[in-house]
Amino acid sequence: MNKEQTLSIVIVVKENSVAMTLADHLRKSELNTLICNEADHALGFVVAKRASLILVDNELPNNDSQRLIETLKEQGDTLPIILLTAEGSNAPSKINGVDTSAKPIDYEALTAQIKKTLSTAKSRKIASRRKRAPLTIEPFRFCGGDIDPQRMEVTFPLGHVEKIGRKELGIIAYLRDNPDTVITRETLIKAIWGDDANTESRSLDQYIVKVRNLYKRHGLELIPFRTVHSVGYIYDTN
Repeated sequence: MNKEQTLSIVIVVKENSVAMTLADHLRKSELNTLICNEADHALGFVVAKRASLILVDNELPNNDSQRLIETLKEQGDTLPIILLTAEGSNAPSKINGVDTSAKPIDYEALTAQIKKTLSTAKSRKIASRRKRAPLTIEPFRFCGGDIDPQRMEVTFPLGHVEKIGRKELGIIAYLRDNPDTVITRETLIKAIWGDDANTESRSLDQYIVKVRNLYKRHGLELIPFRTVHSVGYIYDTN
């Protein structure tokens, strides 16, 4: 990831002097920052996948604070948000499910809160990646090949046995468990790589080619496994 693409703390604060001071404190803790003047500007960094966390001043004009938070929620974005609230020591720890930090800003305490939030978000992402499609334990048959998930092997009609990678095995197992159903690319990617996977990646195509070539080497065509143009795939058993 180059410098331009580095993930940053996006600061959306009404007073520019406060934003600059906050940015200086965070940079001293080796946290990259991006300062925004308005909600739409901040949302642009989220869309460009350059944000790792957003600090939002709850006193932005035109109710932009709430609009920004609601837009992120509507888009299903899991980006961590910390709402800077003027309620001082009386501020609740959360407002509508969003973590808060009281103003006037205690820079050391806020920096510690940001680091803790980022660490928690990272742990959730790792856990999410582990939530991949469960592999069938029992052997099963798929398009003329006998799959042994435990040994990660495929036995073909003439008795030839080949090892199979986990990703290829995951694709086959997911198709086998969801027959006669159009499966979107996004669904299949998340099933194999986890909920946090980049659905724009072309890795799926590479592994599907590997599966097709594996079968083709043994004289089998994956005719039931068809591409649905601009949508995804289907394992058609009819």
